[in-house]
Amino acid sequence: MSKKWLTIGMVLLLALGLTACSTKSKQEQPVEEETVLAIPENLDGTYMSSAEEENYHLTMKDGQGTLISDDMNGNKIVQHVEIIDSEGMMVDEEYMLYRVENHQLYITDTEYDYDGELEPEKVFKRTG
Repeated sequence: MSKKWLTIGMVLLLALGLTACSTKSKQEQPVEEETVLAIPENLDGTYMSSAEEENYHLTMKDGQGTLISDDMNGNKIVQHVEIIDSEGMMVDEEYMLYRVENHQLYITDTEYDYDGELEPEKVFKRTG
């Protein structure tokens, strides 16, 4: 009878040990954290650009900014700019691609115009 109790005792100890290991490994699994977008610090500043008969003035700070475009007739359009990721930004409600090279900001529209063509890339020179 004692061998039977010894075997039962060993099985119970083994079961408790496995349960403890199982619980410990579940607790040690990393918890998924919310992804935080890294906003490129090199975008902070002011930029100027001109295309055809329009001038553009962009001011950026901490991933957000304002784009003001004005034509030769004095008409101004003010748009909100927000960096979405390391390649894209929202200009009002329109997604655009961007890249930075040699103190210049290149912005490319991703939507086609009425003729089925993409707008030409706009080059903004950093002024401050």
